[in-house]
Amino acid sequence: MLLCILKSSTALFLLFFFLDVNYLLLGIAHLHAESTGTINISVQKAGGFWGILAALAAWYNAFAGIADPGNSFFAIPVGHFSWSPTRMHRIKSTQEVV
Repeated sequence: MLLCILKSSTALFLLFFFLDVNYLLLGIAHLHAESTGTINISVQKAGGFWGILAALAAWYNAFAGIADPGNSFFAIPVGHFSWSPTRMHRIKSTQEVV
């Protein structure tokens, strides 16, 4: 899903990137268990940290989706990749005004 999101915003890309790293580290923590069968705690804590980053990115994306010009007096910046159709459309519309 990370590759499918490349035409969207950078905020949404960061959300899926944080989720991917989170799941990867938590999976590694369970696969790389100690000889006694206990989970590798340091890798699990790192996965949890990335999970917290993913949660913060999810809240930011949810807030940006709600706080649009139709619902709010301000808009939350989400950023767009240079190849994004939304950014190209915005560049064209600002060039037409000038």
